[in-house]
Amino acid sequence: MSLKYLFPVSIAESLWELEQLCVDNCGVEEIVGDDQREAKLAATFVFPQITSLELKYLSQLKTFYRGVHISQWQNLKGLVMCDCDKVELFASELFNF
Repeated sequence: MSLKYLFPVSIAESLWELEQLCVDNCGVEEIVGDDQREAKLAATFVFPQITSLELKYLSQLKTFYRGVHISQWQNLKGLVMCDCDKVELFASELFNF
């Protein structure tokens, strides 16, 4: 059985103290997932302390969060994505180009 997501929405919306996130070599499909499947307004994910995000060898990863959302990464200094072949437009989810 494969892990569908790393954090439920309720936890991801309150990870203000998280400084680094490294997900490596597992079957996760989304970083943030929502089992409730409820239609809700855009979720907001604020990560004010994260300086490093590494996503490596995630063959099943498709997206950060499949629903409409806003994310803020004020102190992100490093983003590594390696062998995440199913991901589309992940960077546009993280940054406002």
